[in-house]
Amino acid sequence: MKQSLLFFFLLAIISQVNAQVVNLDGEVSIVYGTSSNASEELDMGWDVICNTMEATDIKCVATVQQITPGANYQYCWGSACSPWVSTNNALQEIVTMAPQESNSSFHVKYRHYGNAGQSIVRFCWSDVNNTTNIFCYDLTFCVDVEGNCIVAVDEVKSTASIARIAPNPSNDLAVLSYEFSARPNNAQLVIYNVLGELVDSFSVSQRAGQLSVSTKELQNGIYFCSIMLDGKKMETKRLVVHH
Repeated sequence: MKQSLLFFFLLAIISQVNAQVVNLDGEVSIVYGTSSNASEELDMGWDVICNTMEATDIKCVATVQQITPGANYQYCWGSACSPWVSTNNALQEIVTMAPQESNSSFHVKYRHYGNAGQSIVRFCWSDVNNTTNIFCYDLTFCVDVEGNCIVAVDEVKSTASIARIAPNPSNDLAVLSYEFSARPNNAQLVIYNVLGELVDSFSVSQRAGQLSVSTKELQNGIYFCSIMLDGKKMETKRLVVHH
């Protein structure tokens, strides 16, 4: 009976570690406009769904990947809206969401004032109490760009994987082999215990490689190794430590 309870407890932990903080419903990656209408305001929003196993305090911040000179944007989350800006903006609004609850307050507006070009703004939702649990999405505004806009990171679908952990179980040292589909700019390998607590984190910058992790000081048990790319959890594998 005890073994069964432990099995289901570990399944719940694995599900929580693998889950990103939110899912999106009705999202789009690109919005088009025309510079001949200088007063045009591009307007976009979608539902944000809590993807955690318990009530979670969630923030949303915006970072500009590129912006057309003379253009600006505004976004809303919860009951707060940012000013019209052309730079990064972090709303202090915190929205508490129940598991699988849908929130329709997220909204973005973009003004180009007749300036043609491509702008990309990245929106990231994160758990206030666990900032490593984060999900980001890029929104592109395309105004009279000859040909098609180059769509942002989310459409490229960069991938990453943990190819192998050896030895596993590990006594004093584990070697993690990882690989990305392209050389990463913002990648980490993070390790959590079964309680979801961060044990260690490492920055990685090579397209493929190996990372040696000392397990000497870790207690016997199960750990979860996740590869993160641009704040998104790409893959998680289990590491067993046994001295």
